[in-house]
Amino acid sequence: MIQVFHTEDHYILQDGDFTLWCSRTTGALEPKKGIDLCSAWNPVCIGMVYGVIGKVKVHPESEWSLLLIKQRAHVGRIDRHDIYKIHKIAVIPLSGNEPGELDLELCRMHHFGIKKASLAGPDGSTGKQIQKKLKSIKIAASENIKPKNKESKDKDKFIKRIMEELVKMFNESDSFYFSETFDLTNSIHKQYSSSYSQKNSFGKGLTKGSFGIII
Repeated sequence: MIQVFHTEDHYILQDGDFTLWCSRTTGALEPKKGIDLCSAWNPVCIGMVYGVIGKVKVHPESEWSLLLIKQRAHVGRIDRHDIYKIHKIAVIPLSGNEPGELDLELCRMHHFGIKKASLAGPDGSTGKQIQKKLKSIKIAASENIKPKNKESKDKDKFIKRIMEELVKMFNESDSFYFSETFDLTNSIHKQYSSSYSQKNSFGKGLTKGSFGIII
């Protein structure tokens, strides 16, 4: 499984000797070596996932969001390659805002004996609780100063609706599958031919450590 780390500037996904750095300011994705995690400032493990679908931006003024596979179901094999169905996804906003409750599977290495992953503050309260309180204060203050206009409200509703439908599509349609070792976009016959090259296929992201999947 892939460990998910949270820092002030990035979400970092680690799979063995590889890491994927996801910027919380620009939405840029940058692959690095696993040892580069040591250079991150105060990384906190927030859980584990089974794979990365990609990032999405549903509106020109919306933030980038990272789509991760947090639950899967084994459905069979193709020539000794395990095939999985996506059961549930997690959406992480690539912004300075906290992602809310992700309910990711806990990493035994970093959360031994802990029931839920949380970002603890110095007084024992969780970072999420603190961020939520601060956010509520900021929202209340901004609403008192200047109410949202109709156009802004409509935009927010649109973004929220699209994201909800996107999550529902992955979680409820039973239509998205992936394999960690097999290219689902090409037939077995083609993959075993001498002319086949995974580098030139849509499945080029399937190699270990590249964090890509096929859906």
